[in-house]
Order: sequence, then structure tokens, then C-alpha cells
Amino acid sequence: MVKKQIATGLGLALAIFAGTAAAQLRPQYQFPEVVRDPSGPAAVQLGGAPVYMTPTASLQAGHDSNVTQVKDGGRDSPVQIWGANAVLDAQSNRSVYLGDLYVNRGVYSNSSQDNYTDWGTRNSYDIEFTPRNYLHVNWDYIQGHEGRGTTDRPDQPTPDVYRLNTQGAVYAYGAPGAQGRIELYGSRAERRYNNNRDITQFSDRNVSEFGGVFYWRAMPKTYALVEARQTQIRYITPGPRLSGDEDRFFVGGTWEATAATNGTVKIGEFQKKFDNGQPTYRAPAWEAQLDWSPRSYTNFSFYTVKTPVESTGLGNFIIAEIAGVVWNHTWNQRFNTSLALQYQRSIYQGFDRSDDNKLVDFKANYQMRRWLGFGAEWIYSNRNSNFDAVDYSRNIWLLSANISM
Repeated sequence: MVKKQIATGLGLALAIFAGTAAAQLRPQYQFPEVVRDPSGPAAVQLGGAPVYMTPTASLQAGHDSNVTQVKDGGRDSPVQIWGANAVLDAQSNRSVYLGDLYVNRGVYSNSSQDNYTDWGTRNSYDIEFTPRNYLHVNWDYIQGHEGRGTTDRPDQPTPDVYRLNTQGAVYAYGAPGAQGRIELYGSRAERRYNNNRDITQFSDRNVSEFGGVFYWRAMPKTYALVEARQTQIRYITPGPRLSGDEDRFFVGGTWEATAATNGTVKIGEFQKKFDNGQPTYRAPAWEAQLDWSPRSYTNFSFYTVKTPVESTGLGNFIIAEIAGVVWNHTWNQRFNTSLALQYQRSIYQGFDRSDDNKLVDFKANYQMRRWLGFGAEWIYSNRNSNFDAVDYSRNIWLLSANISM
């Protein structure tokens, strides 16, 4: 079944590190398709409506060597993450609805103040007006947390809890394979923090984004592209956070050379302008992703991005240069593995600090029955900074069980 991926458990806590690149790599629009796998979780039709629900539940149990990501004297703890998820889908000849409802509860045996409950919903609706006109709309609501040590804010007794409300739309004109295609997109995200308000009030903000892409078919399976994008960032409470606009301009291409290889490369410039009159910051920018499947059962995804990132307590903003690879391999019908490697260079603007961040995430999954699967995961993260106080290393080991209908 086609669905959006929801970060669960500790993966959600690492999303600030691991999710930055994925959030910036905007792909060419494709009309979604719902495909049911008879060997996977069962979907249940909701009454007589054309809506199907696929419920799942999970339990992860393991050990975290450094819960709050500190240099010395870090607290280690056993950890359990309880999760429940319901994937919704409905389709007709010209429209597709996809949705997710999820909740995750994390419990640290030796650090109960770091316990969390995250929940949310993600929804999208796509409609094909004609073979040349497509509209995608989405609405996401997330109640999440930022674990202690994952931001540059002063240490608090509990994780910072936030709610993120996002609406967006994409309009695409041009049939697949047409000589030219146009995409126009926009979104608005409202982030508000629920606790530790003496500090987190300065991170409340609204982010609006608008952009457009023009694709021109240069070869049968290769398109040249030109893209312009503006991001408007407005902080609610005046203070150390800086409101302003970010402009990005790209040229590049997207291709599907063979059934085994496809990719997108964009290079250009970004400008960051501040409402308070600071000088405009300009620098090269890029977004690139290459997918390679040398065999039907193995896939490599390479990516890199350079982008500005909002500060969480130090400096005016951060320049992030990210590169990584994800290798997925299916060994047989029941057993598969995934290995993700990522490097991120974070250069603070307005503060003398630069970080080198490394991430390794290895997963192994065994599908014992159609409705029952088991897994194991190792997550290693490391930060080495010229600001020595923020160096850390962290190892997380998890065993998991997943149950479906």
C-alpha cells in the first residue's frame, strides 16, 4: 500500500538530525496509487464507505546510552516505546485519499522526566481533473517533542513539547511524459510550544512557503528544470529569534535513465533576508538524490543538500551541509535489512560554532507471519564540535515486535 512514512519511537526524537535532508529534497509530483500486498497487513473496509483502514501496533524495547546527549556523565536507561498506527486510504478513478493516525509512548526506566507521548495525523487528497491537471492538498497535525539535548536551548527539567499544524497544496499541469510540465506549490506551518514557556516562547513561529517548478523534456526520460521558492518565517514573540525570508533559485534536471536508476539534481543559490535590517546572506545551495537498484531486491539511495536551518538557541541561523546513503536489501520473503549512513556539517551564523554530526542506523526485520513481525535496530549518533561542551556520543539498541490484522 502506498502511504506516508511516520517516524516512530526514538526515530521521531532523531528527526531533527536525520530528517533535515529528506524534508528539503522536493521530488517531482506523481499521482499516487494504492497497491494492496496480500502478504502484508490486512486492510478493513469501514462499513459501506470506500475507505479502508490498516491498523498496526508495535512495541520496542532496548537501551539508550545517553538519553540527553551530553558530553560527560550522560544518563543511560532502558527504554520502551509503545506505538499504534492506523493507515487510511480511499480511491476512485480520479482521486486518492491517504491518511495516518498514530500515537507513540516512550518510557525511560532511569529517566522518567524524559518520558513522552507523541501523536498526530497526516492526510492528503489527490485529484486528477484531466490527464493534464492534478491537484494535491494535505493537512498534518503533530503533537511532538524535542528531547533534552537535541536543541541549543538551556536545559529544562522535561522535553520541550510542541504542536505543528501544516496545510499545503500542489497544482501540476502537464501529462506524464509531456514536453513541458509546471508545478505550483504552497504551504503554511504553525509551530507552537506547550511547556517550558520561559524559553520556548521564543521559538513559536509561522512558516509559509511558495514556489514553482518548470520541467522541460530534453530527452525521452530526462527533464531539465528551473525552480524558484520563497520561505517566509515569522516568529510570534520578539527576541533572539529573527524573522525574515529565504529565497532559493535552482536549475537542474531529473531523469529515469533505466528502470534501475533515477535521480534529481538541483544547484543554485539561497538568500536569507532579515526583517531587522541585518545584511542579506547569500550562498550556494543544492539538492540532489540518486536511486540505484542494481537488483530487484536491493536499492541504494544517495542524497545531499545544503540549506539554511533555524537556530534553536545559538546564533542567527545554521547552514547545514548534509550527505547520506540508505541501503535497503530484501534477503528473502521474510527477512530484510536497512542501513543508513549520514554526515551533517552545521555552521552557525552569528556564533562561533561548527559541528560535525554522524549517524548510523541499522535495522533488521523478520516477518514471521503476515500479521506478526520482529525486528532489531542499532542507532549510533555522534557530534564533534569546536564548541567542546556540546560533544557527545550515543548508542541505542532496540528489539521490536509489530502486530497487524
